[in-house]
Amino acid sequence: MTEITLYDIYMALGEPALFALGNRSENPQCLVEQGVNRVMSATLADAQTLILDRFKSLTLQDIGGEFISYFNDKGHNS
Repeated sequence: MTEITLYDIYMALGEPALFALGNRSENPQCLVEQGVNRVMSATLADAQTLILDRFKSLTLQDIGGEFISYFNDKGHNS
């Protein structure tokens, strides 16, 4: 648990989409939509990079420890 990261799990799952939004049409005829698509694509790519970098630094042990702390803070004993 100390070595398995969220990134490892993400990769093992086949790199599923991180976002449920994106470009409706990859090749729109509307110039405004083309501009929006470029900005959205770049923004989502930047966000994905940040999320995946964070996944690389979080281990299952980190998540387990956080869960136990939260569980205990809510008045439950482990």
